[in-house]
Amino acid sequence: MSFESALETFYVEAQEHLELMDNNLLQMDDGEINNEILNDIFRSAHTIKGSAGIFGLSHIVEFTHVVENVLDRARDGLIVIEKPLIDILFRCRDHMEKIVSLTVEEYNADQLTQSNGAILLAELMPWSDEQTKDNAIDDSDEAVLSHTDIERNLGIGHWHISLRLSDDCLKNGMDPVSFIRFLATLGTIKHIECIHHKLPALSIIDPEELYFAYEIAIDSEAEQESIENTFMFVQDGSQITVLPPTAPESSLWTLIDSLPEEENELVDIFFRCGSLKTGATRSEKTTTNITENHTTLAVQEKTTSPVEEATTSSTKPASAGKQIRIDSDRLDYLINLIGELVINQQRIDILSNRTGNSELLEAVDDFEDFTEQIRDAALNLRMVPIGGTFQRFKRIVRDTAQELGKEINLTIEGAETELDRLMVEKIGDPLTHIVRNAIDHGIESVDERIAAGKSAKGQLTLKAYHEGGHIVIAISDDGKGIDKNRVREKAIEKGIIAEHIELTEHELFHLIFHPGFSTASAVTNLSGRGVGMDVVKRNVESLQGSIEIFSDQGQGSEFRISLPLTLAIIDGFHVESCGTHFIIPQATIIECIDLHSHLDIQERNCIKLRGEMIPFVKMADVFNLTKSAKSSSLDLSVSATEQIKSSSQELVIVQFGGDLAGIAVDKLNGEVQTVIKPLGPIFKPLKGIGGSSLLGNGDIAFILDIPQLIELAIGRDGLSHNTLLTKE
Repeated sequence: MSFESALETFYVEAQEHLELMDNNLLQMDDGEINNEILNDIFRSAHTIKGSAGIFGLSHIVEFTHVVENVLDRARDGLIVIEKPLIDILFRCRDHMEKIVSLTVEEYNADQLTQSNGAILLAELMPWSDEQTKDNAIDDSDEAVLSHTDIERNLGIGHWHISLRLSDDCLKNGMDPVSFIRFLATLGTIKHIECIHHKLPALSIIDPEELYFAYEIAIDSEAEQESIENTFMFVQDGSQITVLPPTAPESSLWTLIDSLPEEENELVDIFFRCGSLKTGATRSEKTTTNITENHTTLAVQEKTTSPVEEATTSSTKPASAGKQIRIDSDRLDYLINLIGELVINQQRIDILSNRTGNSELLEAVDDFEDFTEQIRDAALNLRMVPIGGTFQRFKRIVRDTAQELGKEINLTIEGAETELDRLMVEKIGDPLTHIVRNAIDHGIESVDERIAAGKSAKGQLTLKAYHEGGHIVIAISDDGKGIDKNRVREKAIEKGIIAEHIELTEHELFHLIFHPGFSTASAVTNLSGRGVGMDVVKRNVESLQGSIEIFSDQGQGSEFRISLPLTLAIIDGFHVESCGTHFIIPQATIIECIDLHSHLDIQERNCIKLRGEMIPFVKMADVFNLTKSAKSSSLDLSVSATEQIKSSSQELVIVQFGGDLAGIAVDKLNGEVQTVIKPLGPIFKPLKGIGGSSLLGNGDIAFILDIPQLIELAIGRDGLSHNTLLTKE
């Protein structure tokens, strides 16, 4: 692993530990304070500090050391965890997140961050001890050494560590001295032997190659995992053995046998390390094994496991087992390759159909099945539970409610629901806007809630579930709901709508997504400027999703976001209009019908299907595909019925959320796997198109944005309806 890769791993793991700290602090804030949670928080702080020390990030080590010390005192029962301390620990955790994102140079140039850190350390002093106070103002090296002094007083067990690091260790930017320095923070290093047999003549020496091996004796009461994690970034190509104090002497002999150096030399080194007792010889070891033969089977597991475990830990990743960490770019590259595989499979399908060869067609069918399986398996790799995103809102709700003097309980449902990783990354900001608005505008103050006969504590719920091939994320509260009259008055006041215009509830609620729209009487730090909800809608639409609002005044509101399962490859339905290819996401299709046999609503783009009025849009009109079709549609002397009857039309009935609409096209070509390709910036203003795809015959198909087309169909029908009402 190169230095850059190891550093990137540190940042990723530090973020994971910070999120874990956040969750554990939230549990303590809810009154759940126990040793298990305290140990978890301490372990997170300790790991961040230790790893930062390996990379020389002294600004992180210095600050985290004080936090770790306070947590350690809490574990020992020397101080009591109470709300004031929890509040400061929350802020310390946030400060750690800030400084983890900074290099040493950036930190040194950021006076504000340094000042904030000093303030936090000063606030921690009542829970810290005098030694910690002194350490807090030391420089980073001194801080590490002071910590070493503390640990030295605690070290009891004798550990033996054998290091045969990869020859490329230095080339990858990893300095063995940094690992030894970190070991010093875990206990007292009693002895170090540097073995230099591999060092070549000076004339041929490669300064970037590591020629040294190390045998280290350390007294420490740290856990084995902590010591092994010291070397987590240099495991590739290395032989690292960590023998705990409980390891039998036979483990040392087994280790000696596995090392490349001469036995006599290693025995002398192990003697000097204090790992082998003076006078111990291999014959003693053999004799011991023979004399204890009758008990060997009974203790075999204990006598062999330390070395085996240590050896295993040196050859496997720290997280070996059920999970491995993969660079997301590599995963995206794999998905792109599979996208190309899908396109080529479709091309082979077309070519094979032309031959009429039955054996070839059968083979191509099998190939298609395998392609679909590979596609699904690869896409599953990008699916992650949305629970991680939801968990972050516990902190947002806590801090926002505290800032506003409200009491709010957050409930999370469906945290295990999986969503494409890219969408999980992009949905965080829209959710944050909605949640903060719900707390600020939706949920009443304690006094208002009591006066309204409600519980003093407001309820906010984040919920995720599957519906109709989509993921739905619902944010609901039991607040005062949206005041429709107030929304209408504001819209008229701002000139967004005319006073005489009648709007449906759906249209009225969607006015809050208008840029600059706000019903708040006062601007606060959280909201009221009319900035945010329009961004929410744009962000959701950029993910090919839609957002609906449901609200009952006095009862609460719910914002419901519908998102596709993935942004990479979907099952689509291929249609044509005026020779242009379109793809309709298959999950949105209800049925396909003949438009001519159902058209019976005069002057409206609407059909009556099984008693239900369904608006529709024609692709030729929406995208102005041919001038003749365009001019025909504007000819007011010809009725809509006559216009549509002039050409053969198929109608695809689609549904999104609770809305139905029809999409009129010339030709239905059938199902097709669709690899989604983003459109260039020039297509951004074009409504109704969510992306593009390449068909097997090389033609380009446009992927229809169904929510936008449904909205367009409903809007056009509603406009006609309002016009009719005005005429009447």
